[in-house]
Amino acid sequence: MSILAIVAAVAASTAALAYLAVGDAKRRRVFGLPPLERKAWQTWLAIAGVLAPAVLLLYGNGGGAGFTVWCGTVSVAGWALAATSPAQAAAQPPGK
Repeated sequence: MSILAIVAAVAASTAALAYLAVGDAKRRRVFGLPPLERKAWQTWLAIAGVLAPAVLLLYGNGGGAGFTVWCGTVSVAGWALAATSPAQAAAQPPGK
């Protein structure tokens, strides 16, 4: 699996994670922000957007190496997004 495919998969998953973090009702309530109105299909689509690149990496030509790198990188990105407020997560592009 090429490094470019892994980077693209991580970027796509991180963007979907940021979308989920910005609209999380509990996080918004804790930070004193009004709730966002989202449809259930939008949330499920974002969850699929987080996991779809993993499936592509897992069944790609490189075996499980790309998937393993994706798992570690997206985990760290998820923790980084959780450490920011919803306003900060919305303002920063993925990967910064």
